[in-house]
Amino acid sequence: MLCTIQMILEQPLFEKAVVLAGKSFLSNIVNRLSVFDCPVKDSIIDKNIIERGDLFLSGLDQFAENPYALAKFIGILTDMRCSALIITDENASLITSDIVTQCDRYGLPIIMVDRNISYASIMDTINKLTVQKYYHALNASKLTTLRTVRLSNTEKMRILDSINPKFGDFICLITVQGAVHSPMTENDLSVFFMKRPKDIYIHHDHVHYFIFSDDKEHDLQKSRDTFCKSLGQYFSSYTSGISLIHFKMDINLCFSESDLAMDTAHFLHQNQVVYDVNSLLQLLMKLKDTDELYRYHDSLLATINTYKSENDTTLFDTLRQYVRCKGSYHAAAEAMGQHETTIRYRINRLRQILNLEDDIVQFHTCITVLVIIDQIMQKN
Repeated sequence: MLCTIQMILEQPLFEKAVVLAGKSFLSNIVNRLSVFDCPVKDSIIDKNIIERGDLFLSGLDQFAENPYALAKFIGILTDMRCSALIITDENASLITSDIVTQCDRYGLPIIMVDRNISYASIMDTINKLTVQKYYHALNASKLTTLRTVRLSNTEKMRILDSINPKFGDFICLITVQGAVHSPMTENDLSVFFMKRPKDIYIHHDHVHYFIFSDDKEHDLQKSRDTFCKSLGQYFSSYTSGISLIHFKMDINLCFSESDLAMDTAHFLHQNQVVYDVNSLLQLLMKLKDTDELYRYHDSLLATINTYKSENDTTLFDTLRQYVRCKGSYHAAAEAMGQHETTIRYRINRLRQILNLEDDIVQFHTCITVLVIIDQIMQKN
């Protein structure tokens, strides 16, 4: 995600800034920042030196005695699709209703800040934010290439080295979706990872990627787990998926595992889930959009729903509760407000219907898988 006017306004330095015009265009992308406080000359405001996405900073002193020149300047900024104009409040009265209408129509936000805020601090804040967003966007495009393009190991290593030449031999990925506490918190995250030469942080399209690496697998696991415990310090609400540790060239496994773990975390309403190769739920989550899974579910459910229990509660309701209670007749009976004998009768009836009377292991496997698939389909 590139730097937008809205992102700039979310910085603490701009908390008292006022948007005078162009409020519907705060998503404008900022490409570069310029100061314009010089005397007005046609050559200075010539269109050849202005580009799309330029953000201008001005006190408007040069326009105090020449409102026509200001109107001309605003016209050039709108014609060239500049991102915004930031002004100090000394000459804010020069922004007339006609100028506001023009900016509202052609997409140029005008933002007023206090005159006591120095140009240096404004420029420093915006330039750092712009560079940071370009940095994240560039690395995110490289991650997309790693994820979606069939690459040789040599090509993978070349891209990984371009992201961070100091990656260790082992690597893992933490993927997070959620809201950081504040823009300052995201800055803190960036600073934190700048101090970790073997790791990297990439934020793009509302997804935060944290790549950890080390030459020793044990040390990598320790740093990964420590950071996972600290996610609450940075995110007010979040869902995260954590991959296992792999050799660096197996980065694609990290992507698939962290994605699947995060889907599982969403499903379970948990903040974070670590990928587990032995997890039946995660295996079925990986198959959630396949026709085979739907056919398995629909075939068994159709067979079960052909029958009704004596109190008109479907057998599947009983089966679902039985699985939730981990095979306990007593717990299932209490949860459903039924006698334990009734629950035993229904479960035995299900074993007959599914033709698994003589295979209790297969029966429990079958109904457990069925209930999990049903839960996944309900979520979808």
